[in-house]
Amino acid sequence: MVEARAREDWLPNYYAPRLVYWLEKHSFYPLRIEQYGRDGKLALVEVRLTNMFNPALGERGYGPLFVVYWDIASDALTYMVRDNHRVRHWTPDEVELFFNPDFMRRQWYLDTSVKTQAEVVNPEQFFLRPALDENKFPSERQIQLPAEVAEHVAAQEAAGRLIFELGKTAPVTTAEAKPSPTPVTKPGESVADANEETSDSYVQHSEHSSSTALR
Repeated sequence: MVEARAREDWLPNYYAPRLVYWLEKHSFYPLRIEQYGRDGKLALVEVRLTNMFNPALGERGYGPLFVVYWDIASDALTYMVRDNHRVRHWTPDEVELFFNPDFMRRQWYLDTSVKTQAEVVNPEQFFLRPALDENKFPSERQIQLPAEVAEHVAAQEAAGRLIFELGKTAPVTTAEAKPSPTPVTKPGESVADANEETSDSYVQHSEHSSSTALR
């Protein structure tokens, strides 16, 4: 864990005066970043899923693929997909133009990539809220969730899925909503035999609904 603090003489009253980085110990890649507000409490969590984008660099060739942000006060979850990395070899002229203090001082943004086409279209596809890991470095991390957010987190951990509204009746799946039809028997066929013929289609439907809800 590495800590960064804003200098009051440089950034007075800065909204996030303290950052805590959780680094991979070999490559020092930031896997998790925590922002703490002026009251000292945890305000935002950023977690990253990484991918090897430049194998030639070995353990330093990893980059962020999927980044999840959790704003605790508003209990808002957002994400960013960064699947458009590519290795590029710069010419001597490009190195001279782009990689110099004046270019960086002007805060020009150099982006030669293309916009990603990946997106999350359903809530069922989204990640859960990041783990708080309150037992890790407790003396260095002041975690105090709003009561409603704490309830959402507890409900999420119990259900294994995202929870934003408490006390709501769980949605009924299509298979549960439709009553089982009365089987039509053929001459010489019992009701049990007819049920056996039609049961497979309902079992498959139910399994499909469950897998969709748990993704």
